[in-house]
Amino acid sequence: MGETRALLRIYGMNGKAAELEALVDIGATFTKIPATAARELELEAKYETDVALADGRRVKRGLALAEVEIEEVKRPVLIAIGGEREEPLIGYTTLEILGFKVNPITGKLERTIAIEYEGSESRERQAAVKDKRRGGPSGGRWGLLGLSSGLVEFGGGSGGGSGVREF
Repeated sequence: MGETRALLRIYGMNGKAAELEALVDIGATFTKIPATAARELELEAKYETDVALADGRRVKRGLALAEVEIEEVKRPVLIAIGGEREEPLIGYTTLEILGFKVNPITGKLERTIAIEYEGSESRERQAAVKDKRRGGPSGGRWGLLGLSSGLVEFGGGSGGGSGVREF
């Protein structure tokens, strides 16, 4: 899969908006914009966090609250303020908050639904996860994969059965 890029519109506290082409980085926690764009939008860092970079270095980033829009979906998001010449990035928290995922086949953004587990259904899912971690009633080798569409069970039982099951 190649790079995924998207148009990102950020709305500042001064009523101005900036449209940036950004790299979608599902390994990055925060969406990041260059410091020049943050200044133009009058975004002020109200929070600070440590960030691990791909080369292993750690840096401190200021975080500012701004409204972010991708493909006509607009919501408030914490934005990391990068250096002057750093490339804009769209991180996974922005994707989740706005309801997007990257299709691993096409490399395009797709809309998805938020996940919320509560009540008895959640307890049933948790029990299924524990059961499968112990090898399940079949004693086979099964695994669970958490996806934005839900949990998926995959693998094979000791009786020769195999497959994928969503629950």
